[in-house]
Amino acid sequence: MSDLSSINVPTLLIGGRYDVGTPPVEMRKMKTLISGSRYEELSTAHVSNIEAYESYNELLLAFFDSVNT
Repeated sequence: MSDLSSINVPTLLIGGRYDVGTPPVEMRKMKTLISGSRYEELSTAHVSNIEAYESYNELLLAFFDSVNT
Protein backbone atom coordinates (compact mmCIF):
# COMPACT_ATOMS: atom_id res chain seq x y z
CA MET A 1 0.00 0.00 0.00
CA SER A 2 2.95 2.34 0.47
CA ASP A 3 3.27 2.83 -3.31
CA LEU A 4 -0.11 4.57 -3.34
CA SER A 5 1.49 7.78 -2.11
CA SER A 6 3.34 8.06 -5.43
CA ILE A 7 0.06 8.52 -7.33
CA ASN A 8 -0.22 12.16 -8.32
CA VAL A 9 -3.16 12.25 -10.71
CA PRO A 10 -6.86 12.75 -9.96
CA THR A 11 -8.08 9.50 -8.44
CA LEU A 12 -11.56 8.23 -7.65
CA LEU A 13 -11.95 5.28 -5.30
CA ILE A 14 -15.33 3.58 -5.30
CA GLY A 15 -15.98 0.98 -2.66
CA GLY A 16 -18.80 -1.17 -1.43
CA ARG A 17 -20.12 -0.82 2.10
CA TYR A 18 -20.37 -4.61 2.39
CA ASP A 19 -17.16 -5.52 0.59
CA VAL A 20 -15.21 -8.08 2.61
CA GLY A 21 -12.38 -8.31 0.05
CA THR A 22 -11.54 -4.61 0.22
CA PRO A 23 -13.53 -3.29 3.18
CA PRO A 24 -14.37 0.40 3.55
CA VAL A 25 -11.75 0.85 6.28
CA GLU A 26 -9.06 -0.17 3.76
CA MET A 27 -10.51 2.08 1.08
CA ARG A 28 -10.40 5.03 3.47
CA LYS A 29 -6.75 4.23 4.24
CA MET A 30 -6.04 4.26 0.48
CA LYS A 31 -7.73 7.64 0.21
CA THR A 32 -5.41 9.10 2.85
CA LEU A 33 -2.38 7.81 0.97
CA ILE A 34 -3.37 9.21 -2.44
CA SER A 35 -3.12 12.99 -2.26
CA GLY A 36 -6.28 14.72 -3.41
CA SER A 37 -8.15 11.49 -4.04
CA ARG A 38 -11.87 11.10 -3.60
CA TYR A 39 -13.62 8.11 -1.99
CA GLU A 40 -17.24 7.22 -2.63
CA GLU A 41 -19.05 4.33 -0.99
CA LEU A 42 -22.01 2.47 -2.44
CA SER A 43 -24.38 0.06 -0.67
CA THR A 44 -22.84 -2.93 -2.43
CA ALA A 45 -20.38 -5.72 -1.86
CA HIS A 46 -17.29 -6.24 -4.04
CA VAL A 47 -18.61 -5.69 -7.58
CA SER A 48 -20.09 -2.19 -7.35
CA ASN A 49 -19.96 -1.60 -11.09
CA ILE A 50 -22.41 -4.49 -11.58
CA GLU A 51 -24.39 -4.43 -8.32
CA ALA A 52 -25.20 -0.72 -8.55
CA TYR A 53 -24.19 0.11 -12.12
CA GLU A 54 -26.34 3.23 -12.41
CA SER A 55 -24.92 4.83 -9.24
CA TYR A 56 -21.44 3.66 -10.13
CA ASN A 57 -21.67 5.17 -13.62
CA GLU A 58 -23.03 8.45 -12.24
CA LEU A 59 -20.05 8.72 -9.89
CA LEU A 60 -17.64 7.90 -12.68
CA LEU A 61 -19.15 10.40 -15.13
CA ALA A 62 -19.21 13.14 -12.48
CA PHE A 63 -15.56 12.42 -11.71
CA PHE A 64 -14.63 12.57 -15.40
CA ASP A 65 -16.44 15.90 -15.69
CA SER A 66 -14.61 17.25 -12.65
CA VAL A 67 -11.17 16.45 -14.04
CA ASN A 68 -11.94 17.65 -17.55
CA THR A 69 -12.90 21.22 -16.61
